Amino acid sequence: MVEGVAQVPEELITKGRSLWKDYVVGFFLEQKLPYPVVRELLRKKWKTKGDYEMVVDVNLFYFKFSNEEDKRKVLEMAQIYMAGKRFIVTQWSQDVEKRKNTVKAIPIWVNLHDVPKDLWNGEG
Repeated sequence: MVEGVAQVPEELITKGRSLWKDYVVGFFLEQKLPYPVVRELLRKKWKTKGDYEMVVDVNLFYFKFSNEEDKRKVLEMAQIYMAGKRFIVTQWSQDVEKRKNTVKAIPIWVNLHDVPKDLWNGEG
């Protein structure tokens, strides 16, 4: 304690960061679905080769994968839809809780079919 304020040793912070750096974080942009529903839907969508640990706090879902290939595959998906709700997946970072509340837009891939050639330009 310094002047009534608890001081956290830097080595404790470093230890915590090294523990969480392997986690993947997921969150809903809209209303959150219940844990059992999310667990079951992700099991079906991700079809991982190995196991993963899943924990949740008020807003975020945390995942630790036993298989690095599974982790990479999930991070490449970046987002999925569950029950019509968008679920964003990202690598854990120190500021992930803050960033979650600032997400206003996300890029999505769109496939357009049978677009007329006269629209194949910047404006079109």
